[in-house]
Amino acid sequence: MSWVKLDDGFFRNAKVIAAGRDARDLYLAALCHCGGSLTDGFVSDRALRMVGAEADVDDPKASAARLMGVGLWTKVDGGFVVHDYHEYQPSATKVRADRDAAAERMRRIRSGGEQPANIPGGSGELPPNNNGSSATRSRPSPVPGKIPVPDPSVGVSPPAPAREEPAAQTDTHTAPPERKSRKEPDRPIPEGWRPSDESVAWAAGRGFDRSRIEHEAERFRVHALAKDRRLARWDQGFRSWLTSDYCAPPGAPAAAPNGRASPADRQQRHNAEFLRLVGARGHDPPLPPDDDGAIETRGVVR
Repeated sequence: MSWVKLDDGFFRNAKVIAAGRDARDLYLAALCHCGGSLTDGFVSDRALRMVGAEADVDDPKASAARLMGVGLWTKVDGGFVVHDYHEYQPSATKVRADRDAAAERMRRIRSGGEQPANIPGGSGELPPNNNGSSATRSRPSPVPGKIPVPDPSVGVSPPAPAREEPAAQTDTHTAPPERKSRKEPDRPIPEGWRPSDESVAWAAGRGFDRSRIEHEAERFRVHALAKDRRLARWDQGFRSWLTSDYCAPPGAPAAAPNGRASPADRQQRHNAEFLRLVGARGHDPPLPPDDDGAIETRGVVR
């Protein structure tokens, strides 16, 4: 794992404020990408889309243009370069050298050729005394003396008979078999995943046509890959996607590949779902749309 440095006044920087929220989020995601991939501040054109998805930016190219306009990025062949990247972040060469040195140091420690200095024995000193003082305790040294000679006039008591130890009882109790978990493990989205026929029929019953279902399935797959999602049941996850804020309601224009539904689209979807439930219970039908295209119903707050 690598780290990137960020100035504590980053959000008050004039260039960052002028770039806007989407460009700021794209800049932060690009820093993490450069630090993790050791690109020395380079963001390729191919990586821009992935970085934009990680930052949840609708139009990465427009945000990149704003970063260039305020001087935070520079355009080069094949991509972009973060301005003054090495002034704050270590180079890829230094990161690799530090990693190699740390690996070699651990190898010597594991082989016994070197002792860490922050554990007892590593510096040649004993642990602190019980009274909390940091003074090094000295080991007692044997003092030579006379070896005692046994007196033959003194009788030697016979050895005591050995005590018989009770025989160990065998535990005949058998442990119950370990129960296996019934929960399915989470896993990445499978290669070439497509929604099942049941999910396609489920979506069609809620007003999505075939082309819209395929479009949302591709957006769902790209989002899962970009965010490295893990699910046990990807078909159920796709159904949740169709009812979330990431998906525009049926009949509304589809969102961008990495975008979310607008507040108006979300309100329209909520109203449409409300109307579907109210109509199934036999209530009054909805009023026709206003001149401006907004949906109005009896009992629905616009």
